Amino acid sequence: MLRAAGKPDQELMNPLGTSSIAGAHLARLDDVITTAELARRPARPPQHAEENRALIALARTMAGSPRSVLGELLSVALKMN
Repeated sequence: MLRAAGKPDQELMNPLGTSSIAGAHLARLDDVITTAELARRPARPPQHAEENRALIALARTMAGSPRSVLGELLSVALKMN
């Protein structure tokens, strides 16, 4: 529970009911954890060949240019959509 500085009994709450610290909003854990929602969604069929190509591309990038692996990861993820 967050408390206002100098006011030990005053909790900081924004209009949505989430706590805040100096203007930074913190979401409640129940608002973030969506396990039940994910369980209701249909699963995609596996795309083994495409996943294998993506892993090979990432491995090559890591071997040759580790600093650019994040960009390659994003590129591969967007292609897989």
